[in-house]
Amino acid sequence: MDKYQFITRITAHAPDEIKNYVPEVVDILNDFISHERGYLMSDIPKVIQAAGGPLGALLAERDNIGGGTELKSIRQDWLPSEFLIDLITPWVEDVREVLFGSKMAPFSSEEQAIRWFGEVREKSSEWERQQDAFFKKYPVMSAPWGKEVPHGHTPWLASKHEEYPRLPRLVQTNIDLFYKAGEIDEATGFDFFSIVMYILANIKPVLPCFKLHTQEEVKKLPQGKDLVNRSVRVTIRGELSPDEWRSLYRDIRRELRLKRTKAFNEKHLEIYRMVQQRGSPPKQRGMGTAFWESVRVEWNKGHPEDAYSTWREVKQVYCRLYNRLKGRYLAEGE
Repeated sequence: MDKYQFITRITAHAPDEIKNYVPEVVDILNDFISHERGYLMSDIPKVIQAAGGPLGALLAERDNIGGGTELKSIRQDWLPSEFLIDLITPWVEDVREVLFGSKMAPFSSEEQAIRWFGEVREKSSEWERQQDAFFKKYPVMSAPWGKEVPHGHTPWLASKHEEYPRLPRLVQTNIDLFYKAGEIDEATGFDFFSIVMYILANIKPVLPCFKLHTQEEVKKLPQGKDLVNRSVRVTIRGELSPDEWRSLYRDIRRELRLKRTKAFNEKHLEIYRMVQQRGSPPKQRGMGTAFWESVRVEWNKGHPEDAYSTWREVKQVYCRLYNRLKGRYLAEGE
């Protein structure tokens, strides 16, 4: 999805108290959540967590909203969180020493850390511009095996060229930081961006009681349609209240496009099969009446207690269930 769709989707899911910060948080994190194909559904929780955590609190303090009151974060179990923080602190200190030369946090506030990310983005953009200029100057080069190949397809060969722009140290440090934060995230369950802020500014990381990860993969079918494989993974690490279980259930249904819909039943399956056995519903004008009437007659014969009086009723039932299936499993516009 594009940036506008991504922000719109996040704003629809985010708590009311952080909605105003979503566009700015997306801009701040853009280099870390934008991909070659645009923005992914799986990154929505990251932005919501960042907006509801230290980054959102920083923006709220800057704007002096609510007298500087911190925005609510995802609820966490404080005792397990403190216990895990004590366990990982030596690990975090080692990471700081390797990346920044000291076991102490390199920054004293969220604001300083955010400024550092801004410097990283500037260096990264400058390096990308230098790369573009290099590839324009040297579109091809001779490989050791004697063939000329495009630079863009051989980054290893390009990096060996004496004029190839070297990755800025600041950008490499950021890459290493994210890699190390990912290792700690995987080992503990702490929120990824809060681990980054703990390393940079000594802000205690967030250990959410649960994480909801949505993945959406689009595959092109041989006939040209885009099939959407949508799944949700829930990781629960703490006690949930009845209200939180209900909220989580609603979130899962929404992510799977099941919100405000009833489950399919045997009736839906039987009608779907009746239609498919006759081939796709005709699209030619005047051809549909006989098609749907034949479905109605077959249905009424097997279900006299649940008979349809007109063919339009059968068509309406099928079209509704087909559109639900289409909305869940096919890309928009198919």
